[in-house]
Amino acid sequence: MIATIDFEASSLAMQGEPIEVGIALWERGGPIRTWSSLIYPVEDIVWSDESAEVHGITRQELLRAPHPARVAERLNARMTASPVAFCDGGDSDLGWMRQLYSAANLKPVFRLESIEAMPGLHVDPVCNRMRALLEATKAPHRAGPDAVRLMHAYAYALGEEPDVVVL
Repeated sequence: MIATIDFEASSLAMQGEPIEVGIALWERGGPIRTWSSLIYPVEDIVWSDESAEVHGITRQELLRAPHPARVAERLNARMTASPVAFCDGGDSDLGWMRQLYSAANLKPVFRLESIEAMPGLHVDPVCNRMRALLEATKAPHRAGPDAVRLMHAYAYALGEEPDVVVL
């Protein structure tokens, strides 16, 4: 099982907090399965109006979101079949994951790695196909759809076009 993950944050500044997480899970020959959740802010968060314009998430939506502990529990439950989640956000995604799990007082059952480390991407034609599709498609800037976009590009690079199923 291959997994991709994405986070949206209250601000891209160092003080930003994760406000949404999304994953996409895929096995060759099957559909892409996706899950995402908003994250309740447990403390006053640094809020960037510029970031809010990009992701479209409002502070009011976050007040109805699950507590970080519930989000981290659900994320761990869905990631048990994949010890790695691939991301394109580098240190930012790693920092937001650490903040989520710290607020939840839990440990993740998976680790993050760059999408460049996904199996098969060391082959130039596969890597080039994935890169071309990512460049041709606009990032939705919502965690679940962004994770699906990464996974769809990966599957396409391997010659598959799976359906998407929401968990």
